[in-house]
This record gives sequence, structure tokens and C-alpha cells, in this order.
Amino acid sequence: MLYQNIYILILLIILIIVSLIYYLYNMVKRYNTLLETTYNKENNSTGVKDYKYLYEPVEYYKSIKGKNMRNHMATFIGKYFNINSNIISQACETANKLHNASLIIDDIQDNSIKRREHSCAHIVYGMPVSLSSAYLSIFNELATNPNKYYDLIDANQFKDVYKDVPNDIIKQLVSYKCLQIVLKNCYLAHLGQALDIYWANKKIIPSEQEYYYMINAKTGLGFTGALDLFYNLTTNISKESYDKFYNILTKFTHFFQIRDDYINLTDPEFWAKKGYCEDFDEKKYSYLIIKYNNSTLLDNKEKQEFFDLFYKQNLTNSEKSALIKKLDNAEIFKDTYKLLIDLKYEVNAVIDLNIIFDLLPIEEFNIGLIKDYY
Repeated sequence: MLYQNIYILILLIILIIVSLIYYLYNMVKRYNTLLETTYNKENNSTGVKDYKYLYEPVEYYKSIKGKNMRNHMATFIGKYFNINSNIISQACETANKLHNASLIIDDIQDNSIKRREHSCAHIVYGMPVSLSSAYLSIFNELATNPNKYYDLIDANQFKDVYKDVPNDIIKQLVSYKCLQIVLKNCYLAHLGQALDIYWANKKIIPSEQEYYYMINAKTGLGFTGALDLFYNLTTNISKESYDKFYNILTKFTHFFQIRDDYINLTDPEFWAKKGYCEDFDEKKYSYLIIKYNNSTLLDNKEKQEFFDLFYKQNLTNSEKSALIKKLDNAEIFKDTYKLLIDLKYEVNAVIDLNIIFDLLPIEEFNIGLIKDYY
């Protein structure tokens, strides 16, 4: 009788364990089904497909294309390292979506009127709709990003890294590593913009070192971001090559942003598109303004006179021209032009980027160019 009771008890325990395992199995199965539904590749753009009108401001910026420098650079890097063309295309698509969304936010924060010779998105669609569109586009990209690269990843390349791991798990791990990169880059880009705005609003003129940190985050990620993706999505790029190229792209970032600062105050073609010395209207601490503030050739009185005028609201063209003359007298344009030439030389001495530099011409400033604005 005792053995019979023990036997029955054991059977009951086994039945309970089996029931528990079956219950847990079904729970896990339901959870996996939920994840599959949420991140299914066929539905990863549902937000865009069902609510296209919410993305119109971002699509508007995509339709008025700029120089597409990030695409050119991503394509150059991809071909240089023999990256799969589909991966290059996807990296360009990711960069474009995030870049156009960030431009909407930047234009609102900077009170800009023109973008690529057209009215800014917030002028056309209104600020709330444009801001919503920008952040929806960013979050949609983050939500769907892992699945965009899943099918493009060659799991066999990572067998030495992930030993005895099934191919589908390797692809998932690499995909989500890419998502981490995109998340980090989004944070740093917003950090760079936040620093730029904070300095302008608080009238804090940053040091050159702080300026370089800001542009590395705000501008540089548009170039180094593609390299980061290619480095993590493939094994085509060695650590040594990555470090070398990253340093070159950082120098290129300095050239790209300082050139942008330079032509804003020196290029009549740029003035025709964006307005005369627009950076003065935004009270932007561009490289040239920081350089002027740090100049040892000027006394405090000269600097005070410059910034008293610089901070004045609604500057006339004549007043802007007066600021230009002060910068020219302090040889800021001459020194900045030399720096740009030196940066271009440093980059090309390591990797020939003339195919990119040809899209970004610069000319030495001639003070006579402002005669029509004085």
C-alpha cells in the first residue's frame, strides 16, 4: 500500500512537471510569435505605409536634394573596402532618413528660412507637423533598423567570433549591434546640436577644442557612421584600417564644417541661395568667430566692438559688411583658407579623396566681393 502511494505521488509530480514545461513552452512560443509579428521584415515599415502623410515634411527635404555628401562618402568608403553594394545602399538610405529628419529639427531650432534654396519644412508645413514628422522618421528608423540588415549579413564571416552559434542568431547579434551604433550616433548628433544652441543662447564662445568636439558629433557622424556600420556588418575592414580611415574622416569633417562656415561669410553664390552672411543672423559661433575671439593680434576693445555689433538683432547688410571687414583686417579669412588647404592636403596624403573634394570647392576671399552689400 505504501509503495502504491509513493508510485502515485511520483506520477503526480511527473504530471505537474510535464504540465509546467508545456505551459512554459506555450508562453515562450506566444512571446516569440509576438516578437516575430512586431519585427517581421514584411511589416517593418508599417508606420510609413499606413501613415505616409505624417512623413511629408521629411519627404519634402528628400525631394529637394542637396549635395548628398553623406551618400558620396558612404559609397566611396564602401567601394574602397569592397563592401556588398546592397549594404552600401542600405547604409545610404539610413543616413539619408536620419539626416533629413535632423535637418528639420535643426532648421526649427536655428529659426532658418531657407534650406537648399527652398522654404524650410516648418515654413511650408508648420512647426508642430514638421517636428512630429522628423521624430517619427527617426523612431521609425530605429524600430525597423535591425531587420533592414538581417538578410544582408554573411553569417559565415563571423564564425570565428561567434563559435558554435547558429547563423540566424549570428545575424540577429550583428543586426542589433548595428542598431546600437545608430542609437549612439543619434544621441551624439543631438548632443552636438544641443551644444551649438546652448552656446549661442547663453553667449558662451567655445574654445577651438570644444568646437571640434561639437562638429565631430554633429557633423562627423554623417561620415564616420557609414564606416562604423561597414566595420560591424562585415569583416572586410581590419582594426588598423578602421582607425586609419576614422582619423581621415575626422579631418575631413573639420574641412567640411569649417568650409561651410567659411563660404557662409565669403561666397556670393552661397549668399544668393541662403542670404547675405546668414550665420550673423543666427548668431552662430562658427569657426571664424571663435578664431577672431581667440586672436592675439586684437585688443579687448576691438573684440568688444565686434561682438557688440555681432549680437545686435536684425543686422543690416551694411552692418554685416562692417563685421566682414573686421574679420578680414584680423586676417581670419586668410588663416581659415590656409587651414582648409592644409586639411585637404593632410587627407589626400593618406587617402586620395579628390573625388569628394571636387564637390566642395573653395576660393581665397576677396574683400571686394562685399561691395554690393555695403
